[in-house]
Amino acid sequence: MIIRILLGLGLVLLAGCEGFLGEPTSPPQTTLTISGSETMSELAHAWSENFMELNDGITVTIESGGSGGGIDSMTWGKCDIAKASRAMTGREISRLQERRVTEPGIHVVAVDRIAVFLNPNNPITSLTVDQLSKIFSGSITNWNKLGGSDGEIQVFIRDRKSGTRVFFQNNFMDSKPFAESATIAESSEEMNRSVGADLLAIGFGSAAASEGVRIAPIMSRGKAWTPEIENVVSGNYQLVRPLFLFTVGEAEGLAKEFIDFATSEKGREIATATGFCPPSQK
Repeated sequence: MIIRILLGLGLVLLAGCEGFLGEPTSPPQTTLTISGSETMSELAHAWSENFMELNDGITVTIESGGSGGGIDSMTWGKCDIAKASRAMTGREISRLQERRVTEPGIHVVAVDRIAVFLNPNNPITSLTVDQLSKIFSGSITNWNKLGGSDGEIQVFIRDRKSGTRVFFQNNFMDSKPFAESATIAESSEEMNRSVGADLLAIGFGSAAASEGVRIAPIMSRGKAWTPEIENVVSGNYQLVRPLFLFTVGEAEGLAKEFIDFATSEKGREIATATGFCPPSQK
């Protein structure tokens, strides 16, 4: 009789726990890995430090590798969020759909000002977008064609994983190929170091990371403009691009919390403090 009662009690307890035993819940996520754009590294670090201060026990790891590298890492499950200074390509979206059977979550989190870099001692006072296209494609090869001293232009460009390179080529060169003589800089630091050391050099990068070089004013609407934030807001300086955080599908959990923070009022203040423009609020 006692055995039957105990057996029955055991069955009741098991039945009551069936949902718990049959559907184990995952522990809450406490780590987040964000990989990709070098341009966004300082900004992502600033966001992550503030985010971790507000969320005890959360660890956010920031990795570089270029926009393309970050998107690949996200697609293959090696990071939670990809940071990118360009939009995803059709091929990248298709690869994500095939691999993860979903669309990317697309989040515009800041606006970057693309700058053309010159050596600080280069006397050129301004350039047009058309001249930039001809310089970087190799149609103009001497500074004397632009009002400068006689000297062969030394063109520096970023590597193929760089979102800055892709955006610059697609938007300011009509997708023309870069000059075959162009020298590849593997990082933003190498770009600045190379242009800063060569009087005849020209390169490009984010205005937020322009140490050691001079930013060339760009002609627009009959005037030469530099990439101050007020010139971007007024539309007079037009070498600008959105910066993205991508997720696999719509952002959820800790990834969503981080992106919500990045686009919050505090996140927008951090973007401005690190040299970027916050995205337009709609």
